Amino acid sequence: MGNPLFGFDLAKMCYNAAKSWQIGWYADAEVDYKPTVIGNESWTGQLVGVAQYSHADRDGRPVTLRIDSGSTNDYFINFNRKIGMTSQNKEGSDLVNVYEQDGNGESTGNASKILKNLNEGDEWTKANFGNSGKTLSIKVNEIVLGDESIIGYADVTICLGTCNFGSPSISPSPTDAPSGSSSLRPTLISSSPTGNPTSSFSPTTEEDYKDYQFEVGSSNGQTSKTVELPFDNMLGFPQPINRREFSSSTQFTAEVEGKSLTITKTSNSGSWSQNFIARLVKVADSSSWKKFRVGPSENVGSNSNPFFVDLPEEDMRVIPYPCNSMLAWWGDTFDVEVAGKRLKVTRTDKDGTWGMNLHFYIAPGRESPASSPTESPSTSSPTVSPSSSPTSSPTVLPSSSPVEACSEQPSTSFFFEWKGRELTKKCLWLGTKASIEQKNVACALQINSVNDLPVASVVCPETCDTCPKGPSSQPSPSPTNSFAPSVLGDCSQNGSSRYLHFVNSNNGNKSWKACNDLSAMKQRKIKSICARDYNDGNEAKYLCRVACGTCPSECELRVMELEELNADLQERIDDLEKEM
Repeated sequence: MGNPLFGFDLAKMCYNAAKSWQIGWYADAEVDYKPTVIGNESWTGQLVGVAQYSHADRDGRPVTLRIDSGSTNDYFINFNRKIGMTSQNKEGSDLVNVYEQDGNGESTGNASKILKNLNEGDEWTKANFGNSGKTLSIKVNEIVLGDESIIGYADVTICLGTCNFGSPSISPSPTDAPSGSSSLRPTLISSSPTGNPTSSFSPTTEEDYKDYQFEVGSSNGQTSKTVELPFDNMLGFPQPINRREFSSSTQFTAEVEGKSLTITKTSNSGSWSQNFIARLVKVADSSSWKKFRVGPSENVGSNSNPFFVDLPEEDMRVIPYPCNSMLAWWGDTFDVEVAGKRLKVTRTDKDGTWGMNLHFYIAPGRESPASSPTESPSTSSPTVSPSSSPTSSPTVLPSSSPVEACSEQPSTSFFFEWKGRELTKKCLWLGTKASIEQKNVACALQINSVNDLPVASVVCPETCDTCPKGPSSQPSPSPTNSFAPSVLGDCSQNGSSRYLHFVNSNNGNKSWKACNDLSAMKQRKIKSICARDYNDGNEAKYLCRVACGTCPSECELRVMELEELNADLQERIDDLEKEM
């Protein structure tokens, strides 16, 4: 454990993973993993810090793990949580640490050495592990710190041989029948390669479908279960929302006929005891949506993300959830955009290819509206009437300089530079699909010196909040008794919105996730993440209020609306006093 601190209330630290294994203090919280055993090539689980070994919510999760190489030289990992009795750790705090020790971790005459400190998203490999000729990989999927009351953990995957941590090397299903699910995390980071259409790609809007989650429950000893849905015209996806509660190799199919959803387990031909939570989407006419094969992208080459394929018709709509069969723990997510007959598919959980036989639901495009809406109201601005009693001035103007009307068209294109790539995007994408970081970058750009396209701050002023600031908003003819909807009071949740998931205390690095990802987690994990506060304003409790249960009450809504109305009236009174 190294040289400790000295003092009456110092040295709050403990032994590393190899030494903890050796002394056997946590024998009931150990995993002895042997990846060289056939059929045991991968392991995924959550590691808990030794300081929270006795936590009521540990639920059997290990604190130490030995990776048995088949020889006397073994490897050990732990989650070095800096809290409680280990709050004075000097090295590798709040990280997953990898150690090596000879003597199977049991001999007292061998020293251990640390090989790597892994943060969330990091990976460590060992070539020719145990003389197997294969590479051992350790990947940290997620780190949740928690606190004294909420248990922290590190979600880790260990794999021997070919492993893509979410994407298989071969197609798991040659047929078109099964379907699957993944959470949408639309973060477009690549532009069209040379030779592809130069016209702007347009995403399918959320008006085309609405997400639902439906509890199917256990199968009661059967291999399939049929339940009644609340609506007609729904499409089903078989990868469970709560996928981490199932075995990593479990697969399902989901078929909808009328208002009946049938979930069938296709792996191991067995039943399931977990509460299967299914993803569904509601569409206007389910008969118009068909499964379309995109295929594996890895056959094209290592640089095929994004991946391009031709659709049967122009301007088709695409739902970006895979509807092919997927293993329960696969985390592959995608963004889709269409230009003419060209479909652009971008993998968003990692910048890489995929090996599965990917399928999406597609449908013909929407009809264009008969006429385009005007950019600003056609009526003239009414005068402000602060009271029923007339004033000495016949007409009070809101300011000496009239404020221009502020509006934007969703289809308007703008120039966007992202990670060295020059892109053309639309206001619709900026308001509904872009990540917080992308939106901030796009709206901060003031001048485009590359081409003739405008910048987002000019053509998307509502989304960028760059509308001209006047002393008051467009005034109404007279004060109204009805309360206008409040942004604070709105309790909707955009599943694709990305919240600030984690901030590394060592280097300040930030990681982001989608609200759909949060909804798919176990309840205790949701509780932990929703309690985080980095003083940023983009935490889950603010952006994923449905998942976090942080929606304001009816009473709170009314109070906020009254406060906003009062502030607006006070602002108008102040403006009038300045003019008089």
